[in-house]
Amino acid sequence: MGVAIACVQLVVVRAVPFYHRKNLYYECREDWDLESGRIYTIIIFVATFALPVAILIFVYSTIAYHVFRHVIPGNPDCRRDGNQINRKIKVIKMLMTIVMLFGVCWLPIHVFSLL
Repeated sequence: MGVAIACVQLVVVRAVPFYHRKNLYYECREDWDLESGRIYTIIIFVATFALPVAILIFVYSTIAYHVFRHVIPGNPDCRRDGNQINRKIKVIKMLMTIVMLFGVCWLPIHVFSLL
């Protein structure tokens, strides 16, 4: 999917000449009509941010559900069971932290590109 999305750049990117201090340079710029550029940006947002976040939330929620539901076999022991609950809470916090960090790290660039 990444290759298909990147191949679009082969069609729309143009080398635009410009002068800086009497020297000729070329800059690569995307040459979109307004609507096509907007649609491409939304597709990039969905494919590289919204869909991965949705998948992370679904998968990590499933993992958290199974972790929290699992019970150690044997006779109940308050100390052992308390330690197990604390470990389960740590795992769930770690899973939530991963999703939050992904969102915090990638959301600004996507918001900037959507504006």
